[in-house]
Amino acid sequence: GAYSAPPEIARWQQRASIVGAVFTLLFAVGAILDRRQFFHSYLVAYLFWTGIALGSLAILLLQHLTGGAWGLVIRRVLEAATRTIPLMAFLFIPIILGAYQIYPWTHHETITKTPALEEKARLYLNLRFFSGRAALYFAVWVVLAYLLSKWSLDQDNTADRRFAKNMRMLSGPGLLLFVL
Repeated sequence: GAYSAPPEIARWQQRASIVGAVFTLLFAVGAILDRRQFFHSYLVAYLFWTGIALGSLAILLLQHLTGGAWGLVIRRVLEAATRTIPLMAFLFIPIILGAYQIYPWTHHETITKTPALEEKARLYLNLRFFSGRAALYFAVWVVLAYLLSKWSLDQDNTADRRFAKNMRMLSGPGLLLFVL
């Protein structure tokens, strides 16, 4: 049957919503008062939470590739963490919008002072290519996380070993793409 959460969970959800609303307001105030510090702080928090999601994806890929019972205990937690990757892709937008506040290479005057930076800015160190790389990375990560999660659920529902093989076959190239 379907799982029903205990009634006290509703109280915790209400409290969490209030705390979330207060911190969202503080978030907006911080963005208004000191934009540069806001974007630097946002980047640190973003990297922390994205690190959890991507670290979970790496461990999940490794577990499917190597096999063994060690990963069965944490597999659902890892899969749940990887499901936040699409959210992290969305939350990357403020980093693009605040790139001028965060990254010195977005400042034309900084780039023109150094010939090596000027050359790199044409091909690599520019916001368009930075955003494109990020979109590509997130696309790969989202597809990997989606397929592993879907096939894991399909395996649970059907007990078909074919899904375990699919996950193992995806994990080798997936781990290589992840590292690159």
